[in-house]
Amino acid sequence: DIEDIVLSEACYNLAICNRYKGYELYNSVVDIINSATDDKEIISNALNDANNSIDYFATAKERFFDASSFNPDDKTSSDNAKELTKIIKQLKRLFIPSLEEKL
Repeated sequence: DIEDIVLSEACYNLAICNRYKGYELYNSVVDIINSATDDKEIISNALNDANNSIDYFATAKERFFDASSFNPDDKTSSDNAKELTKIIKQLKRLFIPSLEEKL
């Protein structure tokens, strides 16, 4: 008996929380890559952060799609989900291989 707009807002808010956490980890990975460190422990931690970031982004992406399905007028959520798809690909294709190469 919950209205679709309320479900949409709840999904959107969950997506925002997961995206925020994903970006925190993503930014720490970028900092490590930019630092050009050779410390294996730091690189290993950055690799873990990259994988965790993907998990948070994937959850956020799902919630954004859920939000847009409950509210078809919500184009922002769909756009946010598409943006996260690009970031996940970047992590998988560029960042993670770069970090693994250094180990």
